[in-house]
Amino acid sequence: MDEPFSALDAITRDEMNLVLMKMWEEHHRTALFVTHSIREAVYLADRVLVMSQRPGRIIEDIRIPSPAARAGDRRDGRVQRYLRPSPRQDPARAV
Repeated sequence: MDEPFSALDAITRDEMNLVLMKMWEEHHRTALFVTHSIREAVYLADRVLVMSQRPGRIIEDIRIPSPAARAGDRRDGRVQRYLRPSPRQDPARAV
């Protein structure tokens, strides 16, 4: 799925993430989910492939080892370096 939730508001996007997780728990099917949101990737995946800018190449393959990581434990440095504070957390980084 190529950014299927990108046009949704934040509340609906979170709800759809939960629906997707419930579907996976019930059916255990593999899906390829493209997103620009590292937080969303960590929440939904057990494996995250980080791509470079043009030309798009896989630069890192990160295994998300546990449900704790998906639930928000982002202490893993491999994931942490891709996370940026939101503008609310750091006004200096607002674009």
